[in-house]
Amino acid sequence: ENFRFYGLERDTGPLSFRLNTDSPEKVLIGLQNPSRENIARVETLWEQHITGQPFSHRFLDDYFQQHLEKEYAVKNLLMLFTFVSILIACIGIFGAINIRLEQSLKETSIRKILGGGAVQLLSSNYGEYAISITVGALLAFPFSLFVLNRWLEKFDHKTSIDPDVFLQSVLIVVAFCLLALLYHMVRLWRINPLEAIKNE
Repeated sequence: ENFRFYGLERDTGPLSFRLNTDSPEKVLIGLQNPSRENIARVETLWEQHITGQPFSHRFLDDYFQQHLEKEYAVKNLLMLFTFVSILIACIGIFGAINIRLEQSLKETSIRKILGGGAVQLLSSNYGEYAISITVGALLAFPFSLFVLNRWLEKFDHKTSIDPDVFLQSVLIVVAFCLLALLYHMVRLWRINPLEAIKNE
């Protein structure tokens, strides 16, 4: 009642198997060890008992893989786009933090002279990026959820979208933003604050 003919996009349909002992065209054989020797033995038996049909074989998982090639291509394309998007986002975050901290070099130098530690300097600069990340996540999550649900609609048997995927993406952005801030803060911390104020 529920044999799957065409991959995952179409629904299952009924199929009947009929035993043809005269001249079968296809035979399904289960081998515990599909080695070349066992396949050669099957070929020998085929040639002994079946005439008029040349022996050719393929594995069932290769047949299923052929029906899933489009999904694998979409998966690889999405992984490439994801990597490029993350790379562009990380470069943008790094550049934005660099510009912002360069603009606040005088303020950071004064805080350092007045005894501000690295933690205070970091927390004072990280607040605005936390707000930006939150706003970006609130805008991106509904759009991503809509696109993913539209893509999954074409499958008869589909999985649900795990919310952990969105949480992981936010954690990646937050972690990279924190690393970029730490890098720039350490670089600014090593600068002589009097020289920075004088140059400003």
